[in-house]
Amino acid sequence: MASSRINWRVTIPVLLAVLAVWPPSGRLRAQRVLDLPIRESGGPDGLATGPIAVFWNPAAGRIPAQRGEALIVDVQGPHSTSLDGVALASFFRLDASTALGVGFRHVGLDEIPLTTTSPLPDDAEGSLDISETTLSVAALRVVGRSLSFGAGAHFTRAARTLDARDEVEVGAGIRSAADNWRPGFGASIRFGEQGTDWTLGAELAPIAATLGGGALGASYGLSGSPWYRGLAHRVALNADWASRVRISAGVASEPDVGGRSWDPVVGAVVEIQRYSVGLLREELSNGIGAVHTFRLGITF
Repeated sequence: MASSRINWRVTIPVLLAVLAVWPPSGRLRAQRVLDLPIRESGGPDGLATGPIAVFWNPAAGRIPAQRGEALIVDVQGPHSTSLDGVALASFFRLDASTALGVGFRHVGLDEIPLTTTSPLPDDAEGSLDISETTLSVAALRVVGRSLSFGAGAHFTRAARTLDARDEVEVGAGIRSAADNWRPGFGASIRFGEQGTDWTLGAELAPIAATLGGGALGASYGLSGSPWYRGLAHRVALNADWASRVRISAGVASEPDVGGRSWDPVVGAVVEIQRYSVGLLREELSNGIGAVHTFRLGITF
């Protein structure tokens, strides 16, 4: 059993790394218009834990200590874009090693009035509905003390006004939690008609001795998507005080028109009994502006 577990930890990241450098089979697609990030920390997407993992790596979902846990996320896009979003996610405990997750994500632009002869509003009736809705489901299984596997599916109703196509995606992931000086990692891959998305992440926690009930850690993530050319990187430092206050700060790097951007990301989460509240600020590439994410979590 031990040797099999080690093989999984080595094989899956290696396969995903090969996909990262494999040459694309066709023409790369343009940046996705409604690609608004749904995140709650500055760390790598492949390591995102809790209900938010249903959108990224299903293996990182975490077995709820009670019956389940739920998360509400409100995303405010840059003022220059009028792009906003909302997400609901939850994981339900089946037993000590198994959980099921479900997520709902809706992203859209403010209603744009129809015009007939100019960009200024006139007597034309109606408006353009530019939005995208995704329903996600996931299953999580924990093997041993720190290793977990997950699988998920995503059903997206694309923006009709943009003549975009609906899409069904399926994927899987693996997650190993860090323990003191033993590093942890996460990896996920998602297949769809538009292409393949994948994430890799590694963390070390703590990288310093426990400080007054808190610990420091660091993480690095790598991801690829058919929606942009090249690789995206995320580097973050994390601080955790008795699992009650969590702060993350780092940088995210994505390809942009100037070659590559390096944008700051900072977030914090505070837990109060069964509830948790948090805020994340993340700059988008190409100088578009900042995304602000507000989150409220509850265990039940």
